[in-house]
Amino acid sequence: MKSIITRKALATAGAVSALITSLAFGFAGTAQAATAPPSSYTVDTGWVSDFNGGCQAKAHAVYYPGSDQAHIETTVTSPYLFAACRVNTQVFVGTKTATYPGAVHYAMACAVLDPSCASTQLQSGDYYGQTPQLTSFVDSLNDALEAAGLPRTYTRALATTGITVVFSKA
Repeated sequence: MKSIITRKALATAGAVSALITSLAFGFAGTAQAATAPPSSYTVDTGWVSDFNGGCQAKAHAVYYPGSDQAHIETTVTSPYLFAACRVNTQVFVGTKTATYPGAVHYAMACAVLDPSCASTQLQSGDYYGQTPQLTSFVDSLNDALEAAGLPRTYTRALATTGITVVFSKA
């Protein structure tokens, strides 16, 4: 029977091998610069209007890799007399090798002449367990460490290098 190995599998195997090697040398006493990873990552977008005509949105997002929690505040403004603006704000968590989708936050502002709500609205939310793909990646690396006889020490905090925020029409 013929084995099929994909590029992704080879890249993952290479990353796991490199990680195991670097961790093994670290445990063996090789001097390494040990800096603790940040406990949170923050993005403030400023006003963006490229997701839905003249609608505008800005976001403040904080991601806590240790607890896999995101806090998102989105401000939306509708310049339209009779149309509301709706936006999804999504956080993406970056690592050295990939970007993982995270929390999606919905926000809305009413039309300028709508008496039921304001044409500029701030909405916030807290989201937990928002990067299952990143968690799976971390778990697979810990499985490889354990198979190599090393402790399960790789965490989302060690994997995370930053976050980005993207707006889309809701």
